[in-house]
Amino acid sequence: MEKRKPELERMSMRRDEEIEEEMKSLAKKVGKDIPTSQVRKIFSEIKRLSWKLKHGEKIEVDKAMVRLKPRIAYIAARKNVLKPLYDRLSSYISSTKEEKDLDKLAFALETFIAYQKYFKEYKEG
Repeated sequence: MEKRKPELERMSMRRDEEIEEEMKSLAKKVGKDIPTSQVRKIFSEIKRLSWKLKHGEKIEVDKAMVRLKPRIAYIAARKNVLKPLYDRLSSYISSTKEEKDLDKLAFALETFIAYQKYFKEYKEG
C-alpha cells in the first residue's frame, strides 16, 4: 500500500507575517552570498505569470509551477549558494495552485529581495 504525502499548506493560506519572517531569516543567513540577478530572474517569471492572469490570459498555475521548478533547480545547481533558497521556494512552489497562491509566492520573493538588499547594504547578520 502506497503512503500518501500529506497535503502542503496552500500559499494563500500562509500568513504574510509567517512568509516575511521566513524570508527575512533566509536573507539574513544566505542573502549576501546569492547574486541578486539570479533571484530577480525567478521573481520576474512569477510576476510575468501573475500579470498574464490579471490581464485575462488563461494559465493553469499548478502546471506553470511544475515548469518553473526545474528552472530554479538549474539556477541553484549553477550557483551552489542558492540551494537554501531553492529548498524554501520548492516548498512554496509545490503549494502554489492558483492566482492568489501566486500572489503570495511573489510576495515571498519580493520580501527576500528586499531583506537581501538590506543585509548586504548594512552588513548585518
